[in-house]
Amino acid sequence: MTNGSGVPTGTPLADPPLIEMISEDPVLRNTKLIAEAWDCDGLNQVGAFPHYGGRWAEWNGRFRDTVRNFIKGMDGWAGPFASALCGSPDLYASTQAPETDWWSTNSGRRWRGNRTPTASINFITAHDGFTLADLVAYNDKHNQANGEGNQDGENHNNSWNCGEEGDTQKWNVKRLRQRQMRNLCVALLVAHGVPMITMGDEYAHTKRGNNNTYCHDDPLNWFNWEESEADEGGFQRFMRCMVNFRRSRPELLRSTFVGAKDVQWHGELPDSPDWSEASRLVACTINDGAGNGLYVAFNTGHTARALKLPKWPGKVWQRVADTSQLAPFDFLAADEVMSPKELARAQAASLMWSADHHAAMLPWSALILESVPESAVEAMKAPEP
Repeated sequence: MTNGSGVPTGTPLADPPLIEMISEDPVLRNTKLIAEAWDCDGLNQVGAFPHYGGRWAEWNGRFRDTVRNFIKGMDGWAGPFASALCGSPDLYASTQAPETDWWSTNSGRRWRGNRTPTASINFITAHDGFTLADLVAYNDKHNQANGEGNQDGENHNNSWNCGEEGDTQKWNVKRLRQRQMRNLCVALLVAHGVPMITMGDEYAHTKRGNNNTYCHDDPLNWFNWEESEADEGGFQRFMRCMVNFRRSRPELLRSTFVGAKDVQWHGELPDSPDWSEASRLVACTINDGAGNGLYVAFNTGHTARALKLPKWPGKVWQRVADTSQLAPFDFLAADEVMSPKELARAQAASLMWSADHHAAMLPWSALILESVPESAVEAMKAPEP
């Protein structure tokens, strides 16, 4: 705690007895324990929370901030974003802490490193702060309804309104917001670690820019079933497809950190990543160890990019998701919205480009491709109606 003037007093316990008791409690032995490893006075223990043999996972606040900043197109976030996609090994695998991390280089040193990606609870939004929809619709908090003169709530949101604050009828702004929500969703669900989705984000619930709604028992906090069922922008379908996709892909369900044999980084050309301060493109291939894998790319700049895809023996790349496409073509999967015949046609159309190992990305978009046998090029012959 501080002494009232912002000067810290006292020393956090490196071996807190309460946390140890919770960790060893026989009733809680088989439960999942998750720490919000920071407090209101500045102590941040992310990466080195007293976890007692891995009993505790941690809300990864650094993942949240990194993804928000990179997806909205800020300088200097390409490298940290790549690390976040890999489960944050700099936080959970490495025993070395930055000199600025007081806790990890002093009392918390014993708890740092030698962990797995499952220590990281990845999230974009939580119970407080902006919802996913508001994260792409507001630059500033709008907490007047809380009765505290808009003084409460977090001021540092790493949000971007996509060109206009709040409600808008401008189609280009609304379309960009839909893309950005999908981009954030892709980043969360392809990243190694444990994803956490806040209730309501799956249908783009809005709190009208209020980022501190603890005091409201009204539609700001209620789950809107009618809006969820309507799914007018197709975002809930996209979210559902992404969740199912993650569950089905061994490349994304890893209990150990990836190495050079598991993931390769790319730029506009294969094996040529751009880690410069101004980089807006992060792309990688992730293999499953059995000759198959995924190509994942994020373009968070304001210009389109033409990508040359890596060549894998006997394989071509087929589109799974492209956030620049209108629903339902943003995610290619057969369901109640897209019939198997429509899916086959859309996949055939995507192979027109990726079969030649090329892909185009619009500004602020994300792309997922999967490797398929070269014989799949035959699917370019559209099925008979």
